[in-house]
Amino acid sequence: EMAVQQRLEVEAKAYQSLQQEHAKMGQTYSKLLAQQNENNMVLDELKLIDGGAVYKLVGPVLLSQDPEEAKSNVEKRLQYIGDEMKRTQNHVIDLEKKMEEKRNKLQQLQAQLKQGQSK
Repeated sequence: EMAVQQRLEVEAKAYQSLQQEHAKMGQTYSKLLAQQNENNMVLDELKLIDGGAVYKLVGPVLLSQDPEEAKSNVEKRLQYIGDEMKRTQNHVIDLEKKMEEKRNKLQQLQAQLKQGQSK
C-alpha cells in the first residue's frame, strides 16, 4: 500500500510539471500570435506604400530602407513565426497526450489505493 502511495505521489508530481509546461506553451503561443498579427499589419502597410519611403528604427536613428527589402524581411519573419507556432502546437498536442496518460495512471493508482484501504 505504501508503494502505491509513493507511486501516486511521483505520478502526481509528473502530472503537475506537465501542466506547468502546458501553461508555458500556451503563453508562448499567445506571444507568437501577437507577433504574427503585428507583422501582418506591417506587411499590409508595406503593400500600401507602393514605392514610397520606408524607414527602420535602428537604435535611436531612423534609417531609410528599400521597400522590397523591408517586405522580404517581414515575410521571412512571418515564415519563422508560422514555423514556431506549428512547433508549439505540436508540442502542446504531445503534452496533452502525456497528460491524458498520466491522468489514467493516477486514476488506476487511486483505485488500487482504495481497494487496499477497504480490505
